[in-house]
Amino acid sequence: MKPFVKICLGCFLVIGLVDTIQAQREEFVFRTEFFPATGLAQQSADASTRYEGEVTGYSQYLSIADRSVLNKKGTSLLTSKFSYRYTSLSYSFEEQQLTTIPVQPVIPVPNETMAYVTELDENGMQLHLIQADFLLMRSLNKKWLLYTLARPMLATDFDGITLDAARVEAAIFTEYRFSRKFRGGLGLSRSSGFGRVLWIPLARVFYRPTKRILVDGILPSRVDAWYLPNKQWEVGLGVSLIGAQFSVNEDTYGSADQLGWANGITSLQVKRLLKGKWYAQFDAGISVVPRQEFTRYDYNLFPTRDVIFDLDPDLTPVLRFGVFKTF
Repeated sequence: MKPFVKICLGCFLVIGLVDTIQAQREEFVFRTEFFPATGLAQQSADASTRYEGEVTGYSQYLSIADRSVLNKKGTSLLTSKFSYRYTSLSYSFEEQQLTTIPVQPVIPVPNETMAYVTELDENGMQLHLIQADFLLMRSLNKKWLLYTLARPMLATDFDGITLDAARVEAAIFTEYRFSRKFRGGLGLSRSSGFGRVLWIPLARVFYRPTKRILVDGILPSRVDAWYLPNKQWEVGLGVSLIGAQFSVNEDTYGSADQLGWANGITSLQVKRLLKGKWYAQFDAGISVVPRQEFTRYDYNLFPTRDVIFDLDPDLTPVLRFGVFKTF
């Protein structure tokens, strides 16, 4: 067989396998997310000061991706994605209902708690997440696939950037072809997707019992269950995790140098084919794992943190709309 033919067959094999990783099918994405008003928790980290308020917000997300076949056999494929997410959070507090509870020791002191409340009430939060995802897929044999991910990123409020705003996250996981209908695997990642830097076990699942039903995901990052009534429409249920740990200015927030922000979202999803490889998608759901907490980190292999001020949002409604193009 001629080398050119071998390369072409290898490319088709790898691209066909990688298309099972649905999140990596997107060449271009532009999406807007709205977070309607939701109540804020209850109290400062040590329960010394109670407050009442609410938060609203929105995010804009943009990503561009590319694929490269790395070897002549076509068994190694690199997907490179560059993305930017801007998140704006607006706060409203009821200062009249702030009360001090006599708990000892008082950490943080009520004045510092009031400083957080005042700053957020006046200026809100503007968060910026810039990252590059490099996903290397290697076909080991007819049954096994191996994926490695490197993710350099910058997460900051751009108010006094420090080295803590930059980090590299990583993941490794496998995929085993149990049958034509089911693939699964396990892995491990170091990620701040929950708004905290954690070591997180991964579970890979791909299940397509019929042409109209598809379950695809990498837990806990995301999982989608789709019903495809025809070529134009797809409807389904999805669970996704959106978040990061952002560097913030210590001069503004006292002893805190990080903000953990995250939404673990469960949603109804509707996808419509527009033309060619362009789609529109609308999601409506609720964040069952909302997180907004100011912390101070001690970085090491297993990071430790002190929670300085926990906003502790209630369950948060989420609306998302976007357009995307597949490879």
